[in-house]
Amino acid sequence: MTTIIKIILIPLLFLLNPVGISFAIDSNNVRTMEEIREELRTRMAETEASKEAIRERLQERVELRNEQITQLKGKLDEQRKKNITKFFNNMMVKMEKALLRLDKAAGKIETRLIKMKANGKDTTGLETKLSAARAEIEKVKTEITAAKGSLDTILSSGTPKEEFFKVKETVKVIWTEIKDIHQSLVAIITEMKGMSGDDKVKPTKSITPKPTELPEE
Repeated sequence: MTTIIKIILIPLLFLLNPVGISFAIDSNNVRTMEEIREELRTRMAETEASKEAIRERLQERVELRNEQITQLKGKLDEQRKKNITKFFNNMMVKMEKALLRLDKAAGKIETRLIKMKANGKDTTGLETKLSAARAEIEKVKTEITAAKGSLDTILSSGTPKEEFFKVKETVKVIWTEIKDIHQSLVAIITEMKGMSGDDKVKPTKSITPKPTELPEE
């Protein structure tokens, strides 16, 4: 009987032992997969954190670059404003000197007209023209003063390009008026020469620089 039981049990043991091994292997595999999953999750988190750090560094570089560009643009704009101011002030000085010459010329014309009138010449028309020219001189003087007072407003009204255009246009308008006054005085002197036959009466000095010589931006 005992022998028979042994004969029966031995095969069963062989059958059961692989099952036990299989369970052990399966148990180990489950634990290893969890570890792998946890490691993958950790690596993914680290990768995402690394990507975020890279994005932050790139954003910082972009912001720094934009700040540098803004600072550079500000410096360039400030330099342009200084150049515009220098140009404007130089032109104002030249126009004031031109008006001073015209004013002196008008005074000489008036002196000459007084002499012509004393000699019996009818100078009424010339006196009227001279008065108009002198009125224009005073008007332009006022315009120059107003232009000086408006410079700060012009320089804060837009881009340097727009500001320069406004300044240049202001200068051109005043120069044109000065040229017109100059031509009026020349016309008076020419008429005086015709009336008196005196070649000593000379035209006024030419005005320089001309508006066409204004610098480009």
